[in-house]
Amino acid sequence: MTFACRLLGLTSLAFLLFPTLVKAKFTNSFGSLNYGSTVKLTWDTTTAPVPPGSYPLFITTQLIDKSEDDNGSGDSGTVTVYRINLTTAIESPSDNAFEWTGIPSPLRWLPEGLYQVELHGSADVTPMAKSPLFKVGQPPYASDAEGGKPSTPSDDEVCLLFLW
Repeated sequence: MTFACRLLGLTSLAFLLFPTLVKAKFTNSFGSLNYGSTVKLTWDTTTAPVPPGSYPLFITTQLIDKSEDDNGSGDSGTVTVYRINLTTAIESPSDNAFEWTGIPSPLRWLPEGLYQVELHGSADVTPMAKSPLFKVGQPPYASDAEGGKPSTPSDDEVCLLFLW
């Protein structure tokens, strides 16, 4: 892995783990979220109102994937951060909630993955609100440590019927 990739990964992780100036806060719990569930993300802006120039607001979610494999090069693993927008359509101060369905979609599920949600203003680089890092419970189909769908046994027969 190149130095630039390592630096980018460490910089992203440091940004996530160390506190930043956060104006608002999420008011819901992130302690027991399960795969495929729904959570209504709500935030409190009464202590620090959102400036009118910050609208529209948007919410991002991120997955922190820390792999700990040693490939003989002396590396103890890598950290990869995936970030994606959940929404870009929070237009007014009266909208202080967003329903996130199918957690962790649009991100993939990882057994050891850490997730985080952030609320941003259109003109702000620093998040207005950040959730704590949280894990997402196992999907109902996960039967192994990798969380993959179980494979079809080889002795099963698949039949297709075509009708004209």
